[in-house]
Amino acid sequence: MKMKRILTLILVIAVAFTMAGCSSSSSTPSSSTPSSAPSSGAEDLETALANMEPMELNMPINLPGNHILTQAFETWADSINEVTKGKITVTIHRGGTLLKSGSIYQGVRDGVAEIGEEDLAYNPSEFPLFGAFFMGGIKFPDTITASKAVNDWVHADFEEYKDVKMLWAYSMPPSVLMGNKKIEKLEDLQGTQVRVTGFCQDTIKRLGGTPVGITMSETYDALLKGTVDLNMANPGVMGAPLNLGEVSKYMTITPGISNIPHVIFMNLDAWNSIPPAVQAEIEKINLEAVVNTAELGEKYYNDGLQISRDKNIEIIELSDTELQRWYDVLKSQHDDWIKEKNAAGLDGQGAYDYLIDLVNKYSS
Repeated sequence: MKMKRILTLILVIAVAFTMAGCSSSSSTPSSSTPSSAPSSGAEDLETALANMEPMELNMPINLPGNHILTQAFETWADSINEVTKGKITVTIHRGGTLLKSGSIYQGVRDGVAEIGEEDLAYNPSEFPLFGAFFMGGIKFPDTITASKAVNDWVHADFEEYKDVKMLWAYSMPPSVLMGNKKIEKLEDLQGTQVRVTGFCQDTIKRLGGTPVGITMSETYDALLKGTVDLNMANPGVMGAPLNLGEVSKYMTITPGISNIPHVIFMNLDAWNSIPPAVQAEIEKINLEAVVNTAELGEKYYNDGLQISRDKNIEIIELSDTELQRWYDVLKSQHDDWIKEKNAAGLDGQGAYDYLIDLVNKYSS
């Protein structure tokens, strides 16, 4: 009898430990970044490729063919073709020739194209929580860490990602303010006409500027004629083909005021038609692409700074104290975003907390 009671007690303790191991106290999304190895018992890569029918995948991007970042997509596509021994060919359609920005996500989701690259600021209704990354005052140490963070984000278990396969993501370096008004402190921005689009319009408005929603191709004439005072963009636009360095006198470096994340995604049916062993190899290439794209983005940024110096454009770097004043103003943007998402029935607080966790993770 005594032995029976002991065995019963051991069983109760074992069950308790099992239940504890299955529970979680975290309210933030968990990462679901795929494993790079196929499950046990699955066919190996060589067998999978031998049994696989050739696939031709179309990938629309909005960047022109001469943009430096197209190199990253070409390298990624070539690597996939190589690792699959030619069974998968990715054809990149540049400059909005197949699908234009704002319609790339829908086109890939609906099967018009198999893969796409998009700035999800164009898709706020489909990706309401992704908008957290566009808020001002979210500062990462550099472009590579920001890219790793946004890649973690798109592999978290958010409901808004269920209709496509998220392949990888990257972030461009933070935008700067360039143009013909000198910005050395927050007060200088008050009433200034700033060309800016998307979520960053709200950022500029909160900082005291007046957002002007014209396209980048219209910005040269707008700066030349004085219909805008400043442009908010990557310094790379100072050179060809936009050549905004010809119509700008000043540049203010504004780290953390805007992040520009982009996402590469795939039609779900197309992804599911690829054997698991081949998917695993593609996932490895995706991780390499995150860093490769970020490094090219840094080069684009630094090349723009050098062009600005060569044109004798005055470059202003805000002090940490001054930058903190800007961040303090933008804290209300964070609070309002959380309230708006919570009111819409989404977990705005949980998403925001996860974003801050990523900032802390990649800033340590």
